[in-house]
Amino acid sequence: MKKQIGNFAFLVAIAIALFGAVIHWVSPWMGFEWLEFWHVPRSAVAAARAGDMSVMWIGVGIGVLMFLCALYGLSGAGKIRRIPLTALALPIISAICLVRGALILPIWLLYPQIVRTYDVVASLVWAIAGAGFLLGTVLNWAQIRRKKHE
Repeated sequence: MKKQIGNFAFLVAIAIALFGAVIHWVSPWMGFEWLEFWHVPRSAVAAARAGDMSVMWIGVGIGVLMFLCALYGLSGAGKIRRIPLTALALPIISAICLVRGALILPIWLLYPQIVRTYDVVASLVWAIAGAGFLLGTVLNWAQIRRKKHE
């Protein structure tokens, strides 16, 4: 039962990471309005409008990182072959997601006028992903720390 709960938690986090990866891969080619919809900073949108391709490549790079998070989650859940450094990567991924999710709180307290609904929802999604990676890691730790999945 513990492993099933851990795997479900991983699957929620994996789904969020994959969705995020796809958004980051597709957004740069969907037009400037799409970038604005996803709240890409105005300066980055302006740079993209001026022909600066770095915005596109940064989006692709972030998508790759999110895809790697999903792969590590699949490895931790035992759904794919073990990836090197899984036992190290999963706690780090969990912490990064949880910190990103929690960052809205000090911003909201210090600068409430700049917090939008999108910011709150995005932080909540990050926190859910972090909780999924953390719960999956904790509940599957015995399997994760082994050299190979059985």
